[in-house]
Amino acid sequence: MYGQGIHKVVIDDMLPVNENGRVVFAHQSLNDAWWLPLLEKGAAKFYGTYDKMHAGWGTEAFVMLTGYPVKRYYHTENSNGLAEE
Repeated sequence: MYGQGIHKVVIDDMLPVNENGRVVFAHQSLNDAWWLPLLEKGAAKFYGTYDKMHAGWGTEAFVMLTGYPVKRYYHTENSNGLAEE
């Protein structure tokens, strides 16, 4: 956690999914990058559970790592499959 020394957290690549097999919390990006869900899992493991994170948002992991506030931007996918803000 930022400002509190180095903490080693070891995770596997298994993520919580719902009954349809979709990842429950942070999802992979539009180009199928999985770093955010894995980063969020590390933060959840550090806190003990996803529920103990602030609202369970993946952005909480960035705050943990940097100590800086994070702003979320919501976007939609256009007809070309590219993200738009």
